[in-house]
Amino acid sequence: MITEQLTSLLRDAVAAAQAAGDLNIDGQAYDIALDPPKQKQFGDFASNLALILQKPSGLQGREVAARIVKHLPIGQGLIDRVEVAGPGFMNFYLKPAWLHETLARIEEQDAAYGTSDSRRGEKTLIEFVSANPTGPISVVNGRAAMLGDTLANLLKTNGAEVSKEFYINDALNSTQIDKLGESLATRYLEQLGHNIDFPEEDGESKAIYSGQTCKQCGRYHPFPEDGYPGQYLADIAHQIVLEVGTNYEGLSDVERNATFRELAPSGMIAQQQRDLEAFGVQFDTWFYESSLYEAGKVHAAIDEMKARGYAYEKEGALWLKTTALSKDEKDRVLVRSTDKETYIAADAAYHKDKFDRGFNRLINIWGADHHGYVERLKAGVAALGYDSDKCEMILTQMILLVRNGEPVRGGKRTGNIIPLIELIKEVGKDAARFYNVLNSYETTAVFDLDLAKKQSSDNPVWYAQYAHARCSAVLRKSAEKGVALVPAAQVKRELLTHEKELDLLRKLADYPAEVKAAADLIAPHRLTGYVREIGQAMHQFYEECPALREDVLPDVRDARLSLFNATRIVVRNLLSILGVTALEQM
Repeated sequence: MITEQLTSLLRDAVAAAQAAGDLNIDGQAYDIALDPPKQKQFGDFASNLALILQKPSGLQGREVAARIVKHLPIGQGLIDRVEVAGPGFMNFYLKPAWLHETLARIEEQDAAYGTSDSRRGEKTLIEFVSANPTGPISVVNGRAAMLGDTLANLLKTNGAEVSKEFYINDALNSTQIDKLGESLATRYLEQLGHNIDFPEEDGESKAIYSGQTCKQCGRYHPFPEDGYPGQYLADIAHQIVLEVGTNYEGLSDVERNATFRELAPSGMIAQQQRDLEAFGVQFDTWFYESSLYEAGKVHAAIDEMKARGYAYEKEGALWLKTTALSKDEKDRVLVRSTDKETYIAADAAYHKDKFDRGFNRLINIWGADHHGYVERLKAGVAALGYDSDKCEMILTQMILLVRNGEPVRGGKRTGNIIPLIELIKEVGKDAARFYNVLNSYETTAVFDLDLAKKQSSDNPVWYAQYAHARCSAVLRKSAEKGVALVPAAQVKRELLTHEKELDLLRKLADYPAEVKAAADLIAPHRLTGYVREIGQAMHQFYEECPALREDVLPDVRDARLSLFNATRIVVRNLLSILGVTALEQM
């Protein structure tokens, strides 16, 4: 990358300045940051290195910058000139040749352009979504799904080995699964014609049941209190009736509830898998919490915490010393006085299992409402002897759907949630994915359904896909005219001197650094903003620098066609990371 070349030149200049006695920083270690200025009149790249070195050198920033610049090879190769600005910023103006070389490199590397080995050696497990198997995947889950999936692609692009995992909360002691099974059993009876007494809300008071008995069997079938009333369970119950008929009708309530407790999670998980696959998200592993208990790993983890001296008994319960191991404000219960393990014990065992599988970086993507649990998990990890800093928690904010300027709300059919699959059906997979990573996960996102379906430059995903489609159309038209695409290494790239040509080339040259930054900062939203910048630069280039007009000289035409092809490659590579289709035509 060009930034690596500049970094090397700057380090050499600092070393030369020290050797010449122009700069004394007493062996001070330093990092070099190089970023494109927001306004192009300030050069191709800017660095604040002089400001970093002013304290150890005892000099003002501008003086440090001047002494470094003195030892840079200006005018001899890459650097055309350097200007010192403000308190000591160094603004680098590079010769266009580096951009022309980038054009050939993009075409040569093709799908590999933008990849790096910066994270080679990392074995990362990203656990995300992990929605309870009590309902369909919601649009809120969708934001975490897009973040996790895109982050996995980014880390792989930078050389990491990445695995994606969905954690299924199906433990035998889960009251949520108990309620799910009861709810499904009741829906099963409903499918067989039994009268179910659903509660009716009476203002803000508790749900009220009518108490009416079933006309079919004379018994009373109340819908479970705090159960799951969404229509999605009726759909699963209907499928069960098709498969087994009335086999479970004659069971006692206890037997039937137990049977459907086993059936309910598998039915919901299958639906969740289908919905996520429709969103373009496939997991490498679906990890069942129940497997931790079956293998004795939860009890083993608790015993390990005891042996390490981080668990103690009080008031008939077993407690974890979270205050000694993390920033938690109080110790937490591991095993209740009823001998029932808490989720802290299971989650600690789960993360031990992750480390034991050989992963050296764990990333969990949770909702913002889990912020209070971060320190508890870190304490559990530390209590088992692992480095809790290798366990990262990303907390995502909400996403709000808006139609006609008004918030969209879930209905009773879906248990007051908005299923992700409904969003996909309305706007398509590509728009659903793109909009879910349009903003930083740290901010509440607004998803404008009307805008997502609009076919104009106002729609960010349409604009990004149109950039690829327009490049493809130019190349297709060129082939129809009998004009072959000349390899970029063979065209006269030095003819690309127009402002709009160079602007587009600069954007394409930024791509590897943008991909690396998006991975390092866990900021996939940088790519959605960056691809719009590429689109804007490409459309301006298209308007002002025609390639196929009759009066364009062949050498200029061939160079411009190479630039269209390079843009197509970069946009395709970027959209691939986002899991968005690079359309050939629109």
